[in-house]
Amino acid sequence: MKIRRRTKRSSEFILIPMIDIMLMLLIFFMLTTNFVTQTAHNIDLPNSKTNTVLKDKKVQIYITKNHEIFLNDTPVTLDSLGGLLRPILAADPEKVVILKADTETKLGYTVGIIDIVKESGGKRLTVTTEKTAQIGAE
Repeated sequence: MKIRRRTKRSSEFILIPMIDIMLMLLIFFMLTTNFVTQTAHNIDLPNSKTNTVLKDKKVQIYITKNHEIFLNDTPVTLDSLGGLLRPILAADPEKVVILKADTETKLGYTVGIIDIVKESGGKRLTVTTEKTAQIGAE
């Protein structure tokens, strides 16, 4: 009687294809996170020749061309903006308030919001712009 031996099946874990997939996912997410700089608000920022990147603690106010106001991506009204800003700025008076207004927003409306920020205790305020390409610069 002939006894057949069972052939062992390979139980190896093939790691190389999984590493390839993980590297492709890493590259994909690195590229897509660099391009996601604007929120869902449709705002066309004004142009400027200089720029400064802020990495401090910040509060963002968006103003669309239809005069819709967003405080950190939450829609607010002009009347409620000051009441919502006061507790945020009272907790940390050194927070930077970043104002992102559309180029078609009326200057008087934007100045009114700046006044509300200052009345609410905002000491550090900046207006966001897009940097223009300088002629002759590479």
